[in-house]
Amino acid sequence: MGNCCYPEEYSELFDGREAGRVARRFRNRGLSLAADNVVESVIGRGIDGASILEVGGGVGQIHIALLEAGAAKATNVDLSGNWESEATALLREHGLERQVQRHVADFVDAADGIDPADVVVAHRVLCCYPDLTMMLGAVADHSRRVVVLTVPKDTWWIRAFLALSNGWLAVRRRQFRAFAHPIPDMVTFLADAGFRLVDDRSRPVWRTLVFERA
Repeated sequence: MGNCCYPEEYSELFDGREAGRVARRFRNRGLSLAADNVVESVIGRGIDGASILEVGGGVGQIHIALLEAGAAKATNVDLSGNWESEATALLREHGLERQVQRHVADFVDAADGIDPADVVVAHRVLCCYPDLTMMLGAVADHSRRVVVLTVPKDTWWIRAFLALSNGWLAVRRRQFRAFAHPIPDMVTFLADAGFRLVDDRSRPVWRTLVFERA
């Protein structure tokens, strides 16, 4: 897993307690504002009968919402296995077990064994992945129609927060880092891969970018 963000540390950061917290929030309050941006954006491009591939989907709240909005099936690929128990429980509660396949893997490493989908969602994933080109390349290769990215907004205070967070991780001798990859680089890379930017939505911290095959 040479391209990845240190899977053991990722699993420590995103552990069972975090999975339980995210699942409880979804049960009690629904989608977060940033996740709701993703769902609204995908629905706006047409979702009926579509296949969804979510990279780093955690407990699966986004693809659950998309399936309930009319998507036909979903695949989730996440680096941490700590999401699986809560994700399975949520799928059972929503009656969607047969419509979802889940894989525990680094998506870049496992990409050859994952089927393409109409829509590929990478919600708050690129900020955890050091190699922007490798991840975006795998995402683009697996999308037949739409790519949705949620990335940190490019502001001074977000860059400062990430620098402080990474400094604290270094003090603790952790190798995991958070990243604010340049958004223009993402747009250019996906344009070269045949996608055009068709929607751009912002929340206080996160920015949702929607691309469609030209």
